[in-house]
Amino acid sequence: MQSAYGESSNPSSPVNGDSFSTCWGAIGAALTPCTAGSFAAPPPPAPTVGLLANPKSITTGQSSTLTWSSADATSCTGHNFTASGTAGSAVVSPTVTTSYSATCTGPGGSATALATVTMSSPNTCHGRKCR
Repeated sequence: MQSAYGESSNPSSPVNGDSFSTCWGAIGAALTPCTAGSFAAPPPPAPTVGLLANPKSITTGQSSTLTWSSADATSCTGHNFTASGTAGSAVVSPTVTTSYSATCTGPGGSATALATVTMSSPNTCHGRKCR
């Protein structure tokens, strides 16, 4: 058998013809022998996280909205911004090109996503055609 998360199972020999247990492990890894009456649940799935900046490029005085979302996470923290909860958004107004990250943690581990807000030079042509 194989779980939806990619773990394989190692069923025990039947006891009394109709009772067995299943132990789970990573595909390709040596599985621990499984005996009837023992039970090892599949490990929890690893969290996933996404982080987007909109817009990705701003000029001095403008802001960008960072939006993050996660799955299989119980908490998230932000680097260079404050993240609260496992999904949300935050407005940032960097003065230089800045990289941001969100790290989300859950029973299955942690995951990190990155986004960068680039500072671009303002248009100095003041309404006339730039050359």
